[in-house]
Amino acid sequence: MSDIAAMGCNPLAFSLSVTSPSKDRVWFEGFAKGTQEISNQFKIPLIGGDLTRGPLNINVIVYGSPYKKNILRRDGAMPGDYICISKEVGRGARGLKDLQDNIYDSPYIKDYLRPLPKVELGRKISDIANACIDTSDGLLVDMHKMLKASNCGGEIYLDDIPVISDINDVNAGDDYDLCFTIPSNKFCDDFIKIGVVSESIEIKLISNKGYDVDIKGYEHF
Repeated sequence: MSDIAAMGCNPLAFSLSVTSPSKDRVWFEGFAKGTQEISNQFKIPLIGGDLTRGPLNINVIVYGSPYKKNILRRDGAMPGDYICISKEVGRGARGLKDLQDNIYDSPYIKDYLRPLPKVELGRKISDIANACIDTSDGLLVDMHKMLKASNCGGEIYLDDIPVISDINDVNAGDDYDLCFTIPSNKFCDDFIKIGVVSESIEIKLISNKGYDVDIKGYEHF
């Protein structure tokens, strides 16, 4: 759903295929209950799928439709666009750490275990953003994918990125925010400006506080 939101689309339904080595009825009932909760929460029905025996594999496909004719892509960023996000970076990473440290009253654990896709934000920016990507793999690495697809670069103001723990949060994943570019005259206070798109393909990480980080994050291959 986070990917659907990043395309400025409305999630409509999902299909689910499960391969499992287990015949444990309790496991399947628990899995079905959790799936039903998500289906009800986001009002998207399960419309098909498959169930087979084998090594555990859970495959989910979410279907969506654009709110208007425009579908947001990664490759539309324009020089001069503001690069924006909508919330603090590192909530998911902090939730994982607190869970591992048995800090069960941490408010961040739910950000890790049950992150909320930014569907409403995707709808809001669907007709003003030029490019968008979700930040599940890490803010900087996903932003870099977007700028590379747009054949652009950018100046990134590390000091302006709100972090939960420290500056390394910019490379932590599991945040499921949207990183998007908009014309400067479309900026509003609901957005957090973290940089500006440049014509040069170089990405400059700028900090007056002495932050020193590289661009890295989860790599799928």
